[in-house]
Amino acid sequence: MELCKELKQLSQEISKKDYKLYVVGGYVRDHLLGIENPDIDITSGIPCEELIKICEKLKIKTTVINKKLGTLQLCAKDQKFEFTQFRIEKYETAGVHTPSFVEFTEDILKDSQRRDFTINAIYYDIEDDKLIDPTGKGISDIKNKILRTTI
Repeated sequence: MELCKELKQLSQEISKKDYKLYVVGGYVRDHLLGIENPDIDITSGIPCEELIKICEKLKIKTTVINKKLGTLQLCAKDQKFEFTQFRIEKYETAGVHTPSFVEFTEDILKDSQRRDFTINAIYYDIEDDKLIDPTGKGISDIKNKILRTTI
């Protein structure tokens, strides 16, 4: 998967802190389908505060979008990325978009289970240049044109 050098540098710096940086969601899904998608979402178990420090060092601008959800916008030159910290979330009422409970985690499987569909829960490990499918169904669901929830 072709990514800008700033994202690769960020991944290298995060790995020095014993975390991994992943591209996740629609960008990965669309890449597997051969569709171009400029919207890149990234994720990791690294706490936002640590990521902000690394970004400052690399001259990547960060903006907190939602502290409770661990969501940041990163701007590197002319590219923007949305970062979310791995999390577990629960909702009080069906149809409500904002979770009532959020807990940060370092577990990629738990993060994958909060995502909507298996085809959007495929992670691209930037450092190791490989796909990770924690649900075990996302890649095959893309191939078989199946849309199912992660849980």
